Formats: sequence, C-alpha cells, structure tokens
Amino acid sequence: MSNVRFEDWEAEQLQDPEFRRVAEELEPGYQVTRLRIQMGLTQEQLAQMVGTHQSSIARLESGRVAPRISFLRKVVNALSGKLEINISSRDDIAALNNLFVGKSEQLSGYDKVNDKTQTITQNMEVIV
Repeated sequence: MSNVRFEDWEAEQLQDPEFRRVAEELEPGYQVTRLRIQMGLTQEQLAQMVGTHQSSIARLESGRVAPRISFLRKVVNALSGKLEINISSRDDIAALNNLFVGKSEQLSGYDKVNDKTQTITQNMEVIV
C-alpha cells in the first residue's frame, strides 16, 4: 500500500454518502480517532495521556458506548482539541440534512450503528 495522507484519504471517503452517514453516527468517536491519527498517536499512547486503559479509547472510537462528558473532555484536552456540545431538535437536524446532504439521505445520529463502523475504524488505522 502506498503512503496516503490521512486528510486526503478522509476527503475521498467523505464523498461516499454511506461513509459520511456512518462517520456522523460515530460522533464523537470518529472525531477522536481522526485527531488521534493526525497526531500520530496509538490508542495506547492516548490512553496513557488521559490516564485510562487502551480498551476505553477503543470503545469510544468504535461508538459502542456513549462517553461521559467528563471522560470526553479529558480525551479532547489530551488531543489539544475543542469540545463543543450542540443540542438541536430532530426537526432542526432534518432541515440541515435536507439542505446539505440531500433528501435521499437518512437522518444521521438517530440510526442504529451498523457493521461498517468497524470497517471505517480499521481502514483509518491501516492508512496511518
């Protein structure tokens, strides 16, 4: 496999509506994974910086658990990121989805995470 910059790979993947939908479902895990990879950190290294176990980072990134805000804040701080919380009604989200994504897309964030979750995370890890 040739070397590909993460940013280039991500931009290409986000053109696929299914990838975009799954990535949005994985929020905030997808963003944590993205920042961690951009910083060149392993899950183990990030876990050490946060004072937790690698498995906790893996669960967060996979979207299998909803993180506590206090834990997410620690992770984001370790990644020199910014944590923002946005509370919107389903109608607001649907309107934005229709405006930016198109009417054929399902409302992301409210669908059940499917098997592509694991594939996306694995693909992101392989590229780095």
